[in-house]
Amino acid sequence: MKKIILLFFLFLFISNAWHTQEFSSGSSSADTLSEHRKPAPVRVVDINFELERARKKLVKIVYELEPDEQISNLDSLIVEQQTFLMNELDELKQFNPNNLSKYFLENTYRAWNGYESDLVKWKTFINNRIAHIQNHINEMEFNKRVWELTMEEAASADTPAELQAHITELIREIKDVKMNFLSFRQKLILMEDDITELISITDDVQEEVSQLQQHLRDNLFKADKPVLWKVKFNSSEIIPVTPRIRKAWHENAKTVTNFSKEVRYYYLLLALVLVILLYFFIINRFRKLDLTDSDPHFVVVKRIFFDHPYSSLTFFIIVLFIILFVNMPLILIGILGTVLLFCSLFFLPHVVGLQAKRIINIALVLYILNLFEILFWYFGNYARIYVTAESIVALFLIYKYGIAGFKKWKKDVHSFVKLFRVLSTVLFLLFSIAFLSSLFGFMNLAVLTLKIGVKTVAIVVIIFSAYIILRTIILAVVEIGRSNDYRLMTNRWDKLEKRSIQLLKILAVFFLIKFMFQTMEIYRPVMNWLRSFLEHEWEIGTLQISIGGVLSLILILAITFGISSFIKIIIEDEILVHTKLPKGVPAAISVTIRYFIITLGVLMALGAAGIDLGKFGLLAGALGVGIGFGLQNIVNNFISGLILVYERPVNVGDTIEVENLMGTVNRIGIRSSNVRTYDGAEVVVPNGNLISNQLINWTLSDNKRRVELKVGTAYGTDPNVVLELLKKVAMNHEDVLKTPEPRALFEEFGDSSLNFRLLFWVPFEMGIGAKSDIAIGVYNIFEENNIEIPFPQVDLHVKKEDENQVKGSDATSDKTPSDPIEASESETGPDK
Repeated sequence: MKKIILLFFLFLFISNAWHTQEFSSGSSSADTLSEHRKPAPVRVVDINFELERARKKLVKIVYELEPDEQISNLDSLIVEQQTFLMNELDELKQFNPNNLSKYFLENTYRAWNGYESDLVKWKTFINNRIAHIQNHINEMEFNKRVWELTMEEAASADTPAELQAHITELIREIKDVKMNFLSFRQKLILMEDDITELISITDDVQEEVSQLQQHLRDNLFKADKPVLWKVKFNSSEIIPVTPRIRKAWHENAKTVTNFSKEVRYYYLLLALVLVILLYFFIINRFRKLDLTDSDPHFVVVKRIFFDHPYSSLTFFIIVLFIILFVNMPLILIGILGTVLLFCSLFFLPHVVGLQAKRIINIALVLYILNLFEILFWYFGNYARIYVTAESIVALFLIYKYGIAGFKKWKKDVHSFVKLFRVLSTVLFLLFSIAFLSSLFGFMNLAVLTLKIGVKTVAIVVIIFSAYIILRTIILAVVEIGRSNDYRLMTNRWDKLEKRSIQLLKILAVFFLIKFMFQTMEIYRPVMNWLRSFLEHEWEIGTLQISIGGVLSLILILAITFGISSFIKIIIEDEILVHTKLPKGVPAAISVTIRYFIITLGVLMALGAAGIDLGKFGLLAGALGVGIGFGLQNIVNNFISGLILVYERPVNVGDTIEVENLMGTVNRIGIRSSNVRTYDGAEVVVPNGNLISNQLINWTLSDNKRRVELKVGTAYGTDPNVVLELLKKVAMNHEDVLKTPEPRALFEEFGDSSLNFRLLFWVPFEMGIGAKSDIAIGVYNIFEENNIEIPFPQVDLHVKKEDENQVKGSDATSDKTPSDPIEASESETGPDK
């Protein structure tokens, strides 16, 4: 749960965290161009060459002064937008700000926020063009000064008059081009100024609407209307009906029309086609799998994809549409929400149970009733009767089919149904508050609680349905991937499925909280507070740090290391495995790319955190001192790791022997490497030890190993027969390499045996087993040919002495002890 909450806040703040770092514009770098380059005259011998080069460059630059279709279109769009916004503003001023509904205010804010988004895009485009033109102006000024200096030197060096005329002509052309660029820049600045004024108007409207919304929130618990039984209803508020309906239609249709102008239909249509093709591609591929109803994944996918493909696809497309377009009009959101609930009525009960059909029907009825509330706000006090009636219907449905209906159901129901068992009590309380508030004149509270209750049911149903569809897509893709046996994803499908579903749950919680905040009308104030909190900076010396910058740093580093790990899998396990590169080269390429990505990610993270990279010189000096003292070993191991990667004395999978350690290299890291011994222990070896100490690599150039077997036979055995038998045993073993072929050698005449050596080559990992098999084979073939393998012998020589001498020696034994036995031992036999 802690991970979900942390990742939710990272998702919530990602759009705000980027504001903590201010980047200098292209124009600033262009303005400082002359500070880094000082004009110098062209040498006389190079004047002709540089003249031709300068003219070609000038011709190329002049093309940018030709009429730009984008600029021309934008110029006319600015005029049209200015007229449109002025008309919208005049129409808005005709309304009484004290009689505007919550719905009208929210719709107005969304519309003007969309206008501002378009204007900001235009302004960014114009600003980038101004910066680009400023670069050319600075370049023209620099070149003009260079050729003026060249002209002065040419005149003093008595160069031909014709050459001086060419220089003068070039200077004049440069001046003309510069003046044209200045004129073009002035035009763009005026366009940018017009856009800035329009942005200011949209900001003012949004600020005024926000203040009106805040006023309604502040007066939420104040009675703004008389009690219902004292309200006087006039027929003029409802008659004539047709003009009021037309007005409602006009204002809501206008918001949809204005929104449709902002949509890029080409990209929308392209995305729609791609989604549909991908959707049915997954269905067709999954249908071809050899799965049965006993597989749980097949049952879930069958209920969604095979039984209801069109309703699930429609639901999926509409959800994507709502997520992508933030400033969508409320009436359009209401219509699409109704379609989503209707679509979920087809597939969700087959996954959750028939109880879900009742829940969706309740949500659908309440949602449609709340949608028609928009129309009744055009009928004065009669809207209050509608709100009261709506709350009564909601109370009836929740009690009869919710609280009372849920008690009849079995306990072993889906967790989704159990959630609504708890939620129905909360909804009944909200609708009761809405009913009482409407009766006693607390209309702001009544409308808000009614909206929260209705939208909560709809949001939970829609988000859970979206979760089911996306989870089904993940399960289908995983099963399709398993059937194709991709080398890249071998043994990784289960992990991919688990992580994808975890991410899906986090996204579901994120959007649930976001939409609930929007329904409760606190999303915008909360986000404004969070934005100011994230952008607040603390000064630590000359360093300025903000919470948003820190979150950006953490997020970028997490993404960087995730991409690095993914790149490692892609390159080493999929791409380079099919190439015929020398051993160790794929690992070196992979490490190089990963280090580059990590370095780039760290620099981006530091920049996003607001840390000035130009001040790292002092840190580098301090780091040098640290390296000189306490960090020697760490740096040594790091450099040794680079040597291991690029020189490749050791590769992953090699069997090495260093000091008293022998095992297989599992990993070569930045600071240390992992070696797995034959006892199963994982030993972490500093890279410096592998470079500085004597290292034996048994499998560097190939995987062959020579095995030596020593054996002895009794004297009297024919050595020629023994050599043939030894070679025969080795040649007949399946693991023994034929090249180089086995060799049997007569070694020496031992004390009690004729000693022989058998040398043969085997794959390294087969060495111990092959030696044991061949030793047993030698014993068996010697047994068949009556060849004796002697054992070590000991000869004991006993010397007898005269009996009298023995007695005399016994009498004086306490003075001169002696040993009557002299023995000599000799041990012979096969060498161990």
